[in-house]
Amino acid sequence: MNVNPQIVRGIRLGNQADFKVLYELFSRKIFSVSVRFGLSHEEASEVVQDVFVKVWQYRHTLDENLSVNAYLFTITKNLLITRQKKQAYEIAYKKYLEKQDISSLLDTENVVVYSELEALTQSIIRKLPAQQREIFLLSKSKNLSHKEIADKLNVSLRTVENQVYRATKKIKDTLKKHDVIIGLLLCWTLR
Repeated sequence: MNVNPQIVRGIRLGNQADFKVLYELFSRKIFSVSVRFGLSHEEASEVVQDVFVKVWQYRHTLDENLSVNAYLFTITKNLLITRQKKQAYEIAYKKYLEKQDISSLLDTENVVVYSELEALTQSIIRKLPAQQREIFLLSKSKNLSHKEIADKLNVSLRTVENQVYRATKKIKDTLKKHDVIIGLLLCWTLR
Protein backbone atom coordinates (compact mmCIF):
# COMPACT_ATOMS: atom_id res chain seq x y z
CA MET A 1 0.00 0.00 0.00
CA ASN A 2 1.55 3.27 -1.11
CA VAL A 3 1.29 6.33 1.08
CA ASN A 4 1.22 9.78 -0.41
CA PRO A 5 4.68 11.35 0.14
CA GLN A 6 2.97 14.55 1.35
CA ILE A 7 1.44 12.59 4.24
CA VAL A 8 4.85 11.25 5.20
CA ARG A 9 6.33 14.77 5.01
CA GLY A 10 3.47 16.05 7.16
CA ILE A 11 4.08 13.39 9.80
CA ARG A 12 7.79 14.15 9.79
CA LEU A 13 6.90 17.78 10.53
CA GLY A 14 4.51 16.78 13.34
CA ASN A 15 1.16 17.06 11.54
CA GLN A 16 -1.28 15.06 13.65
CA ALA A 17 -3.94 14.92 10.93
CA ASP A 18 -1.49 13.17 8.59
CA PHE A 19 -0.50 10.84 11.41
CA LYS A 20 -4.17 9.97 11.91
CA VAL A 21 -4.47 9.16 8.20
CA LEU A 22 -1.49 6.80 8.49
CA TYR A 23 -3.02 5.20 11.57
CA GLU A 24 -6.33 4.64 9.79
CA LEU A 25 -4.56 3.14 6.79
CA PHE A 26 -2.43 0.64 8.70
CA SER A 27 -3.82 -0.01 12.20
CA ARG A 28 -6.16 -2.83 11.12
CA LYS A 29 -3.41 -4.51 9.13
CA ILE A 30 -1.00 -4.38 12.09
CA PHE A 31 -3.75 -5.66 14.37
CA SER A 32 -4.46 -8.58 12.01
CA VAL A 33 -0.80 -9.51 11.73
CA SER A 34 -0.51 -9.44 15.53
CA VAL A 35 -3.56 -11.68 15.99
CA ARG A 36 -2.23 -14.12 13.37
CA PHE A 37 1.02 -14.14 15.33
CA GLY A 38 -0.96 -15.58 18.25
CA LEU A 39 -1.70 -12.54 20.37
CA SER A 40 -5.04 -11.89 22.03
CA HIS A 41 -7.12 -8.96 20.79
CA GLU A 42 -5.98 -6.96 23.81
CA GLU A 43 -2.31 -7.72 23.18
CA ALA A 44 -2.71 -6.99 19.46
CA SER A 45 -4.22 -3.61 20.32
CA GLU A 46 -1.19 -2.90 22.52
CA VAL A 47 1.13 -3.76 19.61
CA VAL A 48 -0.77 -1.37 17.32
CA GLN A 49 -0.42 1.35 19.94
CA ASP A 50 3.29 0.61 20.44
CA VAL A 51 3.96 0.70 16.67
CA PHE A 52 2.40 4.11 16.26
CA VAL A 53 4.06 5.47 19.39
CA LYS A 54 7.40 4.48 17.83
CA VAL A 55 6.44 6.05 14.49
CA TRP A 56 5.57 9.30 16.27
CA GLN A 57 8.71 9.23 18.42
CA TYR A 58 10.94 8.72 15.37
CA ARG A 59 8.85 10.67 12.84
CA HIS A 60 11.78 12.97 12.04
CA THR A 61 13.56 9.96 10.47
CA LEU A 62 10.74 9.14 8.03
CA ASP A 63 11.70 9.27 4.37
CA GLU A 64 8.90 9.79 1.85
CA ASN A 65 10.98 7.98 -0.77
CA LEU A 66 10.99 4.72 1.20
CA SER A 67 8.14 2.27 1.76
CA VAL A 68 6.09 3.22 4.82
CA ASN A 69 4.49 -0.23 4.62
CA ALA A 70 7.90 -1.91 4.98
CA TYR A 71 8.85 0.49 7.79
CA LEU A 72 5.67 -0.30 9.75
CA PHE A 73 6.06 -4.02 9.09
CA THR A 74 9.62 -3.94 10.43
CA ILE A 75 8.54 -2.15 13.61
CA THR A 76 5.65 -4.58 14.05
CA LYS A 77 7.88 -7.63 13.45
CA ASN A 78 10.45 -6.39 15.98
CA LEU A 79 7.80 -5.71 18.62
CA LEU A 80 6.23 -9.14 18.10
CA ILE A 81 9.59 -10.89 18.36
CA THR A 82 10.43 -8.94 21.52
CA ARG A 83 7.06 -9.92 23.04
CA GLN A 84 7.57 -13.57 22.18
CA LYS A 85 11.07 -13.57 23.70
CA LYS A 86 9.75 -11.93 26.86
CA GLN A 87 6.96 -14.51 27.13
CA ALA A 88 9.44 -17.33 26.57
CA TYR A 89 11.71 -15.99 29.32
CA GLU A 90 8.76 -15.66 31.70
CA ILE A 91 7.57 -19.20 30.96
CA ALA A 92 11.08 -20.60 31.35
CA TYR A 93 11.56 -18.70 34.60
CA LYS A 94 8.22 -19.93 35.99
CA LYS A 95 9.13 -23.53 35.07
CA TYR A 96 12.50 -23.05 36.71
CA LEU A 97 10.83 -21.79 39.90
CA GLU A 98 8.43 -24.72 39.89
CA LYS A 99 11.39 -27.12 39.90
CA GLN A 100 13.26 -25.29 42.64
CA ASP A 101 12.85 -25.73 46.34
CA ILE A 102 11.40 -22.35 47.31
CA SER A 103 13.25 -22.34 50.63
CA SER A 104 16.60 -22.57 48.82
CA LEU A 105 15.68 -19.60 46.62
CA LEU A 106 14.71 -17.37 49.48
CA ASP A 107 18.04 -16.98 51.18
CA THR A 108 18.69 -13.76 53.04
CA GLU A 109 20.24 -11.90 50.11
CA ASN A 110 17.36 -12.74 47.77
CA VAL A 111 14.82 -11.69 50.38
CA VAL A 112 16.55 -8.33 50.81
CA VAL A 113 16.81 -7.72 47.05
CA TYR A 114 13.20 -8.77 46.52
CA SER A 115 12.00 -6.56 49.40
CA GLU A 116 13.85 -3.55 48.02
CA LEU A 117 12.49 -4.17 44.53
CA GLU A 118 8.96 -4.61 45.86
CA ALA A 119 9.23 -1.42 47.95
CA LEU A 120 10.55 0.59 45.00
CA THR A 121 7.83 -0.73 42.69
CA GLN A 122 5.07 -0.03 45.21
CA SER A 123 6.47 3.47 45.74
CA ILE A 124 6.33 4.16 42.00
CA ILE A 125 2.79 2.80 41.79
CA ARG A 126 1.65 4.98 44.74
CA LYS A 127 2.95 8.07 42.90
CA LEU A 128 0.89 7.39 39.77
CA PRO A 129 -2.17 9.62 39.24
CA ALA A 130 -5.20 8.17 41.08
CA GLN A 131 -7.17 6.91 38.07
CA GLN A 132 -4.05 5.55 36.37
CA ARG A 133 -3.03 3.75 39.57
CA GLU A 134 -6.49 2.24 40.02
CA ILE A 135 -6.67 1.03 36.41
CA PHE A 136 -3.13 -0.36 36.55
CA LEU A 137 -3.78 -2.27 39.77
CA LEU A 138 -7.06 -3.69 38.45
CA SER A 139 -5.18 -4.89 35.39
CA LYS A 140 -2.02 -6.25 36.99
CA SER A 141 -3.07 -7.23 40.52
CA LYS A 142 -6.68 -8.28 39.94
CA ASN A 143 -5.99 -9.62 36.42
CA LEU A 144 -9.08 -7.92 34.98
CA SER A 145 -9.22 -7.49 31.22
CA HIS A 146 -9.19 -3.98 29.80
CA LYS A 147 -12.86 -4.41 28.86
CA GLU A 148 -13.79 -5.47 32.40
CA ILE A 149 -11.97 -2.45 33.83
CA ALA A 150 -13.66 -0.09 31.36
CA ASP A 151 -17.08 -1.48 32.34
CA LYS A 152 -16.31 -1.42 36.06
CA LEU A 153 -15.04 2.19 36.06
CA ASN A 154 -17.42 3.44 33.37
CA VAL A 155 -14.60 4.73 31.15
CA SER A 156 -13.73 4.01 27.54
CA LEU A 157 -11.66 0.99 26.57
CA ARG A 158 -9.14 3.36 24.97
CA THR A 159 -8.76 5.20 28.29
CA VAL A 160 -7.97 1.92 30.05
CA GLU A 161 -5.45 0.92 27.37
CA ASN A 162 -3.73 4.30 27.53
CA GLN A 163 -3.60 4.35 31.33
CA VAL A 164 -2.15 0.82 31.57
CA TYR A 165 0.41 1.68 28.88
CA ARG A 166 1.42 4.94 30.60
CA ALA A 167 1.64 3.35 34.05
CA THR A 168 3.75 0.46 32.75
CA LYS A 169 6.02 2.87 30.87
CA LYS A 170 6.43 5.06 33.98
CA ILE A 171 7.33 2.06 36.13
CA LYS A 172 9.80 0.68 33.58
CA ASP A 173 11.42 4.07 33.00
CA THR A 174 11.79 4.72 36.73
CA LEU A 175 13.24 1.27 37.37
CA LYS A 176 15.67 1.74 34.48
CA LYS A 177 16.88 4.90 36.20
CA HIS A 178 17.47 2.79 39.30
CA ASP A 179 19.28 0.11 37.25
CA VAL A 180 16.71 -2.53 38.09
CA ILE A 181 16.29 -5.48 35.73
CA ILE A 182 12.83 -5.15 34.19
CA GLY A 183 12.50 -8.90 33.67
CA LEU A 184 12.83 -9.42 37.40
CA LEU A 185 10.09 -6.90 38.00
CA LEU A 186 7.75 -8.53 35.49
CA CYS A 187 8.32 -12.01 36.85
CA TRP A 188 7.99 -11.20 40.54
CA THR A 189 6.12 -8.00 41.29
CA LEU A 190 3.60 -7.37 38.52
CA ARG A 191 1.95 -10.77 38.49
